[in-house]
Amino acid sequence: MFVISNCNMLKFALALVLIVSVLGKKEEKKGDNLCPTVPNVLCVRDVLREILFSAGIVKNNANEIEQFILRYEPNEELLNSHIKSKSKTIESTLPKSKNHQQYTNLTSIAKIDLINLVQEEVNAFNYIYKSIENVLKQGNIFETSTERLFKQILTNIQENILCPYRSVLNVYSATPASINEVNGIEIAASKKKDLWSSFLYNVNSIITARLIQNWVDHTDNFISNLEKKFS
Repeated sequence: MFVISNCNMLKFALALVLIVSVLGKKEEKKGDNLCPTVPNVLCVRDVLREILFSAGIVKNNANEIEQFILRYEPNEELLNSHIKSKSKTIESTLPKSKNHQQYTNLTSIAKIDLINLVQEEVNAFNYIYKSIENVLKQGNIFETSTERLFKQILTNIQENILCPYRSVLNVYSATPASINEVNGIEIAASKKKDLWSSFLYNVNSIITARLIQNWVDHTDNFISNLEKKFS
């Protein structure tokens, strides 16, 4: 009869604890608390229509941020120069619409293709969400209107875009990427709160606002094309 010694039992217990610990860390890394509950979906088409409506509001708010900054920025030429320079720097990290472009002209769409398209949407809005958080962390003591609008956008993306998209993926038993897996646009922290830091805040705000507007155009195109395929 095979007998496990106390020493072997201890080794087995330690190994088990290690395995559970590693798995626990993996689960913790995967999950996030963005959507504590995933609502049931009765009609995917209706959910997508609601997402598109909310995305339109988000785009309008982003445009309002951009126009507000441009209206009051005293040195627009310097602002545009910094925007252009940073946009080139971060271009490789921005979300891409590979699947959107690939399936635009198809007359029908398979389940796996739809999942990939929604995942692409989730990844993009995860990136946008984190970018807005980074802008808000930078802050601007001279202006609160843009911060208020960014906070509205953040709430709208969370409640009316990302969580509904997750519910759609749940219908197809697909797991969305965690928002913790992306960093968004990197923004250097500054302890100084002066005119220069306010200027850099405006640079990052416009880049983020334009990213939002550009991606919502992809969202509009994606959902509008799906509508045609559903009908």
